[in-house]
Amino acid sequence: MTSSLAATTRTDSIRKVSTAWFPFIGSLAAVLEQLSEDQFLILTAKGSNRFVQFYAQGSFGMRVEAVSNEYLTGSDRLDDTQVARLGALGWRPPSGSARSSTPQADPDGSPNHYIDVATPVPYDALAALAARTLREVLGVPHPQFLEYSAQDTDGNELEFMELGLMRAAPGDRQAWLEGRVLKTLQALTGIDDLAFNDKGVVGLRYGTCAILIRPTPDRTAVVVDSPLLVGIETSTALLTELNRLNGGDGRIRFSFDGDTVNARCDVAIEAFLPSLFGPVLESFCEQSEAVGELLQASFGGRTVLADKSPLRLMPPLSKLRH
Repeated sequence: MTSSLAATTRTDSIRKVSTAWFPFIGSLAAVLEQLSEDQFLILTAKGSNRFVQFYAQGSFGMRVEAVSNEYLTGSDRLDDTQVARLGALGWRPPSGSARSSTPQADPDGSPNHYIDVATPVPYDALAALAARTLREVLGVPHPQFLEYSAQDTDGNELEFMELGLMRAAPGDRQAWLEGRVLKTLQALTGIDDLAFNDKGVVGLRYGTCAILIRPTPDRTAVVVDSPLLVGIETSTALLTELNRLNGGDGRIRFSFDGDTVNARCDVAIEAFLPSLFGPVLESFCEQSEAVGELLQASFGGRTVLADKSPLRLMPPLSKLRH
């Protein structure tokens, strides 16, 4: 491994570096400084899933990750020399797989190569590190071969024109996004053979609730919804109760469609990782079941699922946390 790293270093020392990287590093540092808590920035090599991503954590600083082979396939995968170079640049190795490095089992780890930086965050140094990683390890010769995506955890798009990069085209990353959804759900539920059905939905069961998970058509977010009760007649009292439930600051919204009460939550695709989506899924399941029981007691109706439901049963929440 040492000889491979030495060879890589010598090769890099004689390789010409585009002068475009230097102003790009300055622009990137300025953008990183603008990120508020729970906002993301992802720089991806066009036509691949090789990326460096930044997650602002407020008073806890910033988490920076470089993609690992956990999320790469085919020619995108990193060889031993590239992995060694990441270590030489200061990246910590992945602490485990997507399943084992969950926030509950490994709150300080990651399935990617990662660095945690405390406040005050050295934005210039992080930008320079990201540029070297993209150039020397991930094979990006010029910033023009990058695209970016940026959002907060509520799914609001962020625009940073000063980067001089194109936004990531969601359609070009469809297969990766669907794979990311499946990997995250597999890590959280322990169900290895989850798959999208012919309608592009992954179905799970929690108690009497059908939990339906699907990317939005533009692939910028993931929708988690559940038809809580069917066979309910509309009434002023029901609509008043749903308005009351929607009156808080929670991200789950309840609606009435025909004779069905639905729960829905939208999650930005950048936040669709076990460490971030796990608490959202737990909260959605708990609240959906509780609200369904409350509404059924007051307004009647019936749950969607029967005992012979074909949907896969999720483990108890106590197991989701490990």
